[in-house]
This record gives sequence, structure tokens and C-alpha cells, in this order.
Amino acid sequence: MDLIDFIRARLTEDEAEARQFDGVRPDRYEVDNLEVSPEYVTLYISPARVLRDVAAARELLDLYIEVSYAVTPGGNDYVAWGLRTGLDIAVRLLVTRWADHPDYLAEWRPQ
Repeated sequence: MDLIDFIRARLTEDEAEARQFDGVRPDRYEVDNLEVSPEYVTLYISPARVLRDVAAARELLDLYIEVSYAVTPGGNDYVAWGLRTGLDIAVRLLVTRWADHPDYLAEWRPQ
């Protein structure tokens, strides 16, 4: 599994989990035997927020792929090469959120 496939799989998992709870708003939540208010959940673990994060991450990943194919190493377009480098860093930072996943590879860490 490469970096792109790994991120796509994790985003699909995050989206599926968030969709299970999207629109659900009980009066109280229990997190590790600690009762918390719906306001806390909305602010910190909102399914809608997760879905927005997934959508933004997919857009970033799509742009990364598009630029990676368009820009080749050693070319003379330094602006495009800078964009590709910046997107590579952003994607490597993005993937660190799943660093505890068993399929995560240390080589994906930002340098």
C-alpha cells in the first residue's frame, strides 16, 4: 500500500464512521465513563466537522496527485516545483494523524 492508497482508505473509514453519527444528538454522551454535554461533542467530536475534514483532505490529496504528475524533478519551473514540494509536506503532515495505524510506514513522516 502506498501513501495515497493509505490516506484514501483512512479517509473512507473516517467518513463512514462519521456518517453513522451524523444528525444524532442525544441529550448526554458517555466517553470513558465520563458524561459530557452535547455542546462539548459538537465542538470537539462533531460528525459534521469530521466530514468537512475528510472533504478538505480529499481536495488536498487530489491537488497533490495532479501537481505530482504535472511537475517532474529537475525541471526549470521553480514555482511549480515549489508547489509540489509544499504539497508533499502538507500530505506528509496530514498522514501523521494515522501514525498509530498498523499500516502506517515511518518513511511517510515529514522530514
